[in-house]
Amino acid sequence: MNRSWVTVAGSALCCALVFGAAAVLGQAPFTKAMIGDLIAEVEDGVDEFEEYLEDRGDNARNAAEAGNPGGRPSRRNRSAEVPEVDREQLRETADEA
Repeated sequence: MNRSWVTVAGSALCCALVFGAAAVLGQAPFTKAMIGDLIAEVEDGVDEFEEYLEDRGDNARNAAEAGNPGGRPSRRNRSAEVPEVDREQLRETADEA
């Protein structure tokens, strides 16, 4: 009985040492300069994203003012913009198929 208790205690101690050492040795130390660089990169990314959103909003606003959503004519007006020559070609290709 005494021997099994020593075996269990020894196994637990070994496991604790192995997992503790792995936790300490597995971490990469970061210097303050490295952390500062990472923070600067994130801030730059946030600034670029804000500029993108502003440009996107400006483009949408300009398109809305021009009455041209998405930069394309509406479905109703698309057929009116196709010239007669193109319409004839479309009819011919539809007849051939």
